[in-house]
Amino acid sequence: MRVTYSQTAIGREVAGLLFDRLDSEDAPARHRVLPTRYLARGSGEIPAAADC
Repeated sequence: MRVTYSQTAIGREVAGLLFDRLDSEDAPARHRVLPTRYLARGSGEIPAAADC
């Protein structure tokens, strides 16, 4: 199981929030929720060698 997300979208959002905060230090803190995606995958186990 893995959750994927866009690093580019996170970077853009963080930069926007940072510059908004620098422009107006008295502005209240803001919270953003960005979309994520669940990616189902195998367990990742490596089978044992046949000669063991």
